[in-house]
Amino acid sequence: MKVTVEPQPREFIRRQPDEELEGFYKVRVENCRLIVQHVAGEAGPFFRVVFIERRSVVYEMFRQIIALE
Repeated sequence: MKVTVEPQPREFIRRQPDEELEGFYKVRVENCRLIVQHVAGEAGPFFRVVFIERRSVVYEMFRQIIALE
């Protein structure tokens, strides 16, 4: 599956604070947050969805995962 992001939402995502998760961006979808990463690919830059969880726990869980890497 390939997901494309048009320029307007891409710029919106880029402007959002990253909650101390440098290099990652957040996207709210109903009661969830997606954590996305901007990646330079061979065919051009794209966003990669790296994590999704309920909004109440997403940041703490993702910080813990990043700390393990």
